[in-house]
Amino acid sequence: MLLTTSSGSWAYSLYYRVADRTLCTVLQTRVDCKNHYVIAIEKSAMAVNYFARSPFDDLEDDETALQHAKYTFHLADQDEGEKLASKWNCKEIIITFDPASTILLQGYLSNRTVNNIGYFALDGQTSQRHRYPVIGIDNENSILICFCSNKPQDSFQWAQSLMQTFDADKVVLMTSLHQCNYQSMLPTVLPFLRTLKSAFWTENDDITTLEQPNIISDAPAAVLTECQISAKAAVLYICYTESSTVDMQTLKLLWSCLTKSVLQQSTNVSWEELRDIYKKAISLRLSANNIYM
Repeated sequence: MLLTTSSGSWAYSLYYRVADRTLCTVLQTRVDCKNHYVIAIEKSAMAVNYFARSPFDDLEDDETALQHAKYTFHLADQDEGEKLASKWNCKEIIITFDPASTILLQGYLSNRTVNNIGYFALDGQTSQRHRYPVIGIDNENSILICFCSNKPQDSFQWAQSLMQTFDADKVVLMTSLHQCNYQSMLPTVLPFLRTLKSAFWTENDDITTLEQPNIISDAPAAVLTECQISAKAAVLYICYTESSTVDMQTLKLLWSCLTKSVLQQSTNVSWEELRDIYKKAISLRLSANNIYM
């Protein structure tokens, strides 16, 4: 997690999970916030930036494939092999990693005219299931939404491709986790929010920073790390909930995270306008997942 000291330096420890085995610490970076540059990066022995393998994992062939895996962004209105000539500049990009935040933004988009910008796809994969779509909200496509699945085995590759494709003024990350992933001696009322920010995020809010010894892993951690290294203003909102399914309380809490976002300020959509849409979405999701119906 992100640790800030009185001297302004920070350290980031990123953990991955592959084949249900926790990997070792794979990135430790110290940044001088005054000069905004990386002083030192401790790379893993595998020379693939901060991707490391579990010492208990003997699936060498699979890991070799993961090292060379690469995500490419494809424009929706171009041929399959067409790529961006330069970085896409935008004011804000919002990225979801879990069913709750995905339903939140899909419901928001359901009654709006949006632009299909393109999608990220793993090289060599042609299935629609392996694509991460990117949607433009405004006419200038300066506000983007990306729906990403939290796949731990290729988190670094996707995060790196994201930063190489888009040059965003602000990066907003949203996810939800079960309460069993949260460690604290203090009593908490569920659901609740925690946040992690890059050193370049200057906006203030009332959300508590994620406490030690809690750890955020996989795709959200990979993107936040890339934003810190790239000197980007980024924030990760984590909603901890006791529910194993998407519910209205979780959605409403995640919605409150967007009150200061460029998305909310430009569209001015209220929670009441979307409440019925979310109720229907939750009902459909529960029906699809219930084997007795």
